[in-house]
Amino acid sequence: MVRFFERKYLSYAAAFIVFSLITLLPHREKGKMEKAVPLFLASDTLLCNVFFANHIGEKGHALGYAYDLFKLFDSQQLTCTEIIPRENSFESWADLVTGEVDFMVVNSNTDTVPDIFQDEVISSIPIDEEMDICVAKKENYKFIQLFNHWFTSIRQSNEFETLYSRYHRNYSRTADAISPYDRQIKESSRLLGWDWRLLAALIYQESKFKIGVSSSRGAIGLMQVKESVAKSYGIDDIYDPEENIKAGTMHLLRLQNMYRKMGADSLNASLIAIATYNCGEGRMEDIMNLAKSLDRNYLVWDTLATVIPLLQKRNYYTDTIVKLGKFKGTETLKYMEQIHERYLYYKEEE
Repeated sequence: MVRFFERKYLSYAAAFIVFSLITLLPHREKGKMEKAVPLFLASDTLLCNVFFANHIGEKGHALGYAYDLFKLFDSQQLTCTEIIPRENSFESWADLVTGEVDFMVVNSNTDTVPDIFQDEVISSIPIDEEMDICVAKKENYKFIQLFNHWFTSIRQSNEFETLYSRYHRNYSRTADAISPYDRQIKESSRLLGWDWRLLAALIYQESKFKIGVSSSRGAIGLMQVKESVAKSYGIDDIYDPEENIKAGTMHLLRLQNMYRKMGADSLNASLIAIATYNCGEGRMEDIMNLAKSLDRNYLVWDTLATVIPLLQKRNYYTDTIVKLGKFKGTETLKYMEQIHERYLYYKEEE
């Protein structure tokens, strides 16, 4: 296995110089293309594998950047790029060489090409400072040429500068921005009737704003949505940041409306919906039923929070009204506490 910049196709030094020239030199006419980029691929559908780390400690927002970058590419080249997030594997490289996918986005410093394929692929200039690049098989050199031409040109635009800075800025302790997805979060929060910082706090709790993260239970992306749940709301690509937030928001809205219909006020309906997002509808039904049996207000979150610890005790979780049995509940209580603390933190930063 060799790294890209150990091969003859693109030396590390040359790539760094090219990227530096693209990103650092002043532009004479910012916001304008020097030359029109030919539409060689117009109307084509392109399949793209994007390598990503699927753990919550992943640094940066490379996957989100790739989604938005190729949405911009599609809008200008009249193409349709379907992004398929995958982990680095031999099978992914084989799919590229055999034509199952048209190109991949990989990191030239950390992702390796199998020896058997090293003479079969070519790569683009870097698309960011982390040295992510596009890779295609040699026969698709025209795509790499077109992409290099397009990327070199688009780098001069205000539109790209805004896109790039959104994914490569430092979001720690800033008052004006929380994540690269603030616009989508604000739009979705209006649907819920929430302060957008509350939804941002929930998303941070779920994924720390990492699109690629997944759980052992099959929850994926920013809002940790299961594919089956997303499909029930008509959403297929839950790695797409906008689609993932849309799916999670629609699920929260359904839960919130359900508790409002039961008689909860707007605040408690929202809080119970958030707790349910973590523990599931079946568990929340058990909690509410137990609260009712104890003559406690099952429509107030603070009351339900006092009932949850009871479900660890045998004389409560063996009651016939508790369908799912014993429930530790500490994760849900901690989840609610941490979201509340982060929400207050976001408000203080303003």
